[in-house]
Amino acid sequence: MPGAPQVEAGEARLEPIVDILAFFAAMGNYGYLDVLGNALERTTALEALGNALRDYRSTCLDASPEQRRRLEAEEGVRCPRLGPGDLEAAVREFEEVTREKERSGELVVLLREIYVRALARASRFKVGGSGGGR
Repeated sequence: MPGAPQVEAGEARLEPIVDILAFFAAMGNYGYLDVLGNALERTTALEALGNALRDYRSTCLDASPEQRRRLEAEEGVRCPRLGPGDLEAAVREFEEVTREKERSGELVVLLREIYVRALARASRFKVGGSGGGR
């Protein structure tokens, strides 16, 4: 699409992370997004991501089908549907890309782009929202 921002190949592999952050935004839980979006250095970004992943694991991956149905009914959100290796690959890519961006002085821009993409994508994870969980 002409004029659309170009996402670098490595950054495209970060989409599962964007989905997880968007899921929490759909729940109204903006804490992880706020920390990531305001991070000025890599350590803070990694800590925010680690905390989000821990919460995602307990909320979605380790939840029973009944707990996920209750999440949809009570919170009005659906967990992102990620393939078995998607998340691990995205985390490795996040580590690599943030390391590179930190060296080049572009880390803050990358983190803010992830933040904005996650906010824009949040409605996909609302029950009845566009996309309904990717």
